[in-house]
Amino acid sequence: MVSLLDLRRLRYFVAVAEELHFGRAAKRLRISQPPLSLQIQALERELDAQLFDRTRQRTHLTAAGRLLLQRAKAILAEVEEVRAEVKSAATGKAGDLRIGFTASSGLMAFFHRALHRFRRDYPEVRLLLQEMPSAMQIEALHARNLDLAIARHVAVPQRRGLNVDLLCEDVLVVAVHASNPVATKKSVSAKDLRDQSFIAYPREAGIGIAQTIFDLTGAAGFYPKIVQEARDSSTIIGLVAAGLGIGIVPSSLACIRMPGVKFLALRDAAARTSVHVASRAQEGGQPGAEMQGFLLKEAAKEYDAGKLRRT
Repeated sequence: MVSLLDLRRLRYFVAVAEELHFGRAAKRLRISQPPLSLQIQALERELDAQLFDRTRQRTHLTAAGRLLLQRAKAILAEVEEVRAEVKSAATGKAGDLRIGFTASSGLMAFFHRALHRFRRDYPEVRLLLQEMPSAMQIEALHARNLDLAIARHVAVPQRRGLNVDLLCEDVLVVAVHASNPVATKKSVSAKDLRDQSFIAYPREAGIGIAQTIFDLTGAAGFYPKIVQEARDSSTIIGLVAAGLGIGIVPSSLACIRMPGVKFLALRDAAARTSVHVASRAQEGGQPGAEMQGFLLKEAAKEYDAGKLRRT
């Protein structure tokens, strides 16, 4: 196998093999003929094979030369392909982009539009999307297992070494069964939920909204009576549909329609959760930076249209 350091010799060999004339090959390569002859001789010594039959009138490929010509063209084409792929990856035009997102943020319209826009502008970049809790996303970002995180409640200590931008604030709503007495109201406060049975996100799961819900009920003077825990937001709504209790969820989940489930507005000022996009600092020019920009632009459009809130 010819080493990468001898790619030049392979190129010289291909030129002579295609021209079958050392003078024409040297002119094509823009070098003089004697150095070209020396390089071909060195290649023959390295491979311990005669590649050309040379006479004063003509130059012919030997059987070994014909085999090498086929392989050399493939090697050089592969090298050029690798060179192009590496250059594209370095400029953000190819490679993989690993994006983490929460279940609720995956339902937001600006997220869908940003993905569509990125796919249109960077068709050679492979998007690897993974739904995971916010805390896990930030850990994966620091561990370089994600390139981009769409997470809630990115705490100050977690931000070290990251670029974190606010996308929007998602207000919280209460998912209730239609048979629940509070379902007759258009809106409620956290105090109105004191006697309700809660289906809640587990605190230890790293789900960003979980602590917000406990802070909200704590400010209302009670600790929620939790009858069931669920990590997945759609599971919470499904359990509400089964009449097991109520759930406090982001308003983006109100698009999940299940028979018997109503969504009520929460009047408390603190009934909101922020959604951020985060990437590692000092990695500008990578696909993640481009996607982060698309997310910010698309979220800003919804904010300007009054569909999202931002503080």
